[in-house]
Amino acid sequence: YIFPKKPVILTSDDGKIGEVNMSAYLKQYGMRGSFAIYPAVINLDGSLYKSNNKTRMNWTYINQLISDGMEICSHTIDHAGDNMTALNYSERQRQFDTSRWMIYYNTSGYMPKCFVFPSNEYNSTLQEECLNYYDICTGPAYAYNDESIPYNYNNYDGSGVVRIAINNATSLQYFKDIIVPDLNRTLSLRLNENSGTTAYDSSGNGNTGAISGA
Repeated sequence: YIFPKKPVILTSDDGKIGEVNMSAYLKQYGMRGSFAIYPAVINLDGSLYKSNNKTRMNWTYINQLISDGMEICSHTIDHAGDNMTALNYSERQRQFDTSRWMIYYNTSGYMPKCFVFPSNEYNSTLQEECLNYYDICTGPAYAYNDESIPYNYNNYDGSGVVRIAINNATSLQYFKDIIVPDLNRTLSLRLNENSGTTAYDSSGNGNTGAISGA
């Protein structure tokens, strides 16, 4: 798969029951989304797990998302204490590997190809380990214009992809106001490389430049 110059990727995480409605809307408009889940909060008896005023989907709903063409990603087994960087090597591998097999055996043989780091806690070691199990390794967005999130896909460098957090209070107009300027931008030099002589263009148009005399 080759990413387009200006990809728009819709993601949601934690497997909350409201994501069923999100999936239905995406299907209605012929779109797809990525949903990251952690199996520890998915009840095997078909009931809905509830904790901290949050209700989670069950496997019936998750299988429906898959049937509707949505992508399911692993979000660890149990959210990994919100910080995978604090885990030892063996436990990290268990979180990466076992979580995807739990999804596989509780769906119609669906093996996830993407992984979302809980609470966006990661480092270069975790990214390398993750790519041994998944094609895509990334993290959730918490704020508008958040570029601190990895988006590793084989050799694709998604470090310049702008992340936008949306929730129940986000209006369609606000979403459009954020998206449209980026779609029309021909050059965006953020100058956040911190080293070297190359300024990377994050507009998606490939207008990367060389810095001289600075």
